[in-house]
This record gives sequence, C-alpha cells and structure tokens, in this order.
Amino acid sequence: MGRFMEAVQADDIEGMGRLWGTKDGPMNGRLDQEALEMRLRVMQVYLRHDSFELAPIRSAFGLRGTEIAYQMTITRGACTDTVPVVMVRWRNQWLLQSVDLDAMRNPARPCSRE
Repeated sequence: MGRFMEAVQADDIEGMGRLWGTKDGPMNGRLDQEALEMRLRVMQVYLRHDSFELAPIRSAFGLRGTEIAYQMTITRGACTDTVPVVMVRWRNQWLLQSVDLDAMRNPARPCSRE
C-alpha cells in the first residue's frame, strides 16, 4: 500500500496502474487506457494525503487467503478519514484491490460529511 500511496503523491498514474489490480494482475493493460486513467485520477484526488497509517483488520469477512484487509487512516490538513482497504497477492507482490472511497469525505470540501 505504501508504494501505491507514494505513486499517488508523485502524480505517477502509470505507477498507480501497476499497483492496482486483482488476483489476475495489475489493471494496466487490462482496461481501456482512457477509462483506467479516469479511475486512477479519481482515486488520486481522494487519496492525496499529508500522512496515512494502516492497521490490519484481523477478522475481515469474506477474504481469501491471498487477500489482506486494512483500515487506512488518511490525514489531509485538518481532515482525517478511516477507510477499508483490501490488498491482493499477485505473483511476488501485493496490489491494491479496493479502497472504499464512498467512506471518505469529499476532498473538495472542508471537513464535513456532506
């Protein structure tokens, strides 16, 4: 997750695409390039941060042995959000499989849930 978040901060959309995927591999080359970039840009807007921390979720329901769930706390200015994240094993690395952006504040607004 750390490498994905580094790519977010570095505006490295290609790197994000190499680190976002499923058990079948990264999304780079698997989605239409325009659609992939649009999805990654949306994720980037939400995941830009001043800091982040990960805490493993010990009893995440429905995970397979190749998946790990975390609660990620993202701090952006005075705003802090905690969201579930699932990482999946692919070959010799971990890919970001999902992050619940719906659980986050709108990054374009002040710290409110609206």
